[in-house]
Amino acid sequence: MQIKKVKKSKDYENHNLMITTYLGTHVLPSNLGRAFRRCLDTVEVDKIRFHDLRHTHASMLFTLRVHQKVVQERLGHSSITVTLDTYSHMLSNMQEAVAESLESAFKKESEKEPKITNERSVQTAVVTTL
Repeated sequence: MQIKKVKKSKDYENHNLMITTYLGTHVLPSNLGRAFRRCLDTVEVDKIRFHDLRHTHASMLFTLRVHQKVVQERLGHSSITVTLDTYSHMLSNMQEAVAESLESAFKKESEKEPKITNERSVQTAVVTTL
C-alpha cells in the first residue's frame, strides 16, 4: 500500500491537527468517515469505524505491556481512571501473562539454587549464600 502525500495549499494554516483539509482546517466527521470507508474498500478489509482504530491502538499498546500512563497520554484521556475504566478488560488478559512470567522467573531462580540432600549440605548451602 502506498501512502500519498497531499500537497498543502499556499493558504495552509497549521492548527496542529492530525487530520486536516488541504487548507489545514478540521475535516468534517462525515467526510472523514466516507474517505475511510473508501480506503477500506480499496484494501478489501472488514468494515470498521474510524474510531475503532483508536481502540485497536490502545489494545495493541496494552498487549505490548506499555505502561498505562503512556497509553493514557497517547489517547489524550484526562486521567488514568478514564483509560483504566475503558480498557480494564485488556488488563485481565495481562494478568495471566504476568503470572506466567513470574512462574518462569521463579523456576529459573530455583534451578540456580544448590540441591540439598542432607543436613551437612544445608549448612554448606547457608554458609556459601551468606
